[in-house]
Amino acid sequence: MLPFLLKHEMISKHQHGFLTRKSTGSKIIECTNDWTPALMFAILLIVFISISLRLSIHMFMINYVVNFLTSVLVVDCFAE
Repeated sequence: MLPFLLKHEMISKHQHGFLTRKSTGSKIIECTNDWTPALMFAILLIVFISISLRLSIHMFMINYVVNFLTSVLVVDCFAE
């Protein structure tokens, strides 16, 4: 049956598991090679977002303290 399917091109070249040189292990390696760039991009994106959020929170806190101190200093300056 396999020779018939191969002769009439009824089996995809992407089929793995029972063809020669196309084991399930070779498919795992193929998938890993395909997924690695996307996975690395996702990891870098998560790191970038995490750092951006931390910087945003720090900038918010710094701005809050600066605004508070500015308002206290301005109020104290006009209170005299």
